[in-house]
Formats: sequence, structure tokens, C-alpha cells
Amino acid sequence: MQRPVLRGGTLGWLLLAGFVTAWDVFAEETLSTAFWRAVRHPRKRWLVVALWLYVSVHLFHLLPQRFDPLRRLDLLTGRKDD
Repeated sequence: MQRPVLRGGTLGWLLLAGFVTAWDVFAEETLSTAFWRAVRHPRKRWLVVALWLYVSVHLFHLLPQRFDPLRRLDLLTGRKDD
């Protein structure tokens, strides 16, 4: 049996990319500009860097599942973490 081309996660990433693109086209400030403004802010910088680092570590599976809060959600919902 062939797997569907757009599984749930793929569709989610496409919707997220569409949202970011729409925001950047129609909003007063792009998300990139808001990110760089936050990175330059002396108090917000470390929070932004920490969150960015966590997202990267999460996406590359560099933390064991038991220490990664987002991957632990899979344990609670019964979904398989590939």
C-alpha cells in the first residue's frame, strides 16, 4: 500500500510556510525583521537564542526523547516518533 504524499506533518509544514509567507506579504513587519529586532535587544536576545537552539536540537533529535518536551508529547498521544 502506498503512503499518502501529504501526511499530517508535511501538510502542517506547508501550512506553516504559507502562513509565514502570507504574514510577510501582508503584515506591517516581517517575521524576519521581528526576529532580528529581538536578537539585537539586550534582554530578549538570550530567550530568542535559547528557543532557537532548542528548536534546532529538537528537529535534529539531538536530545533523548525522555528529555525533549515536544518529543515526549508523542508518548502521551501514542503517536510514533520517526
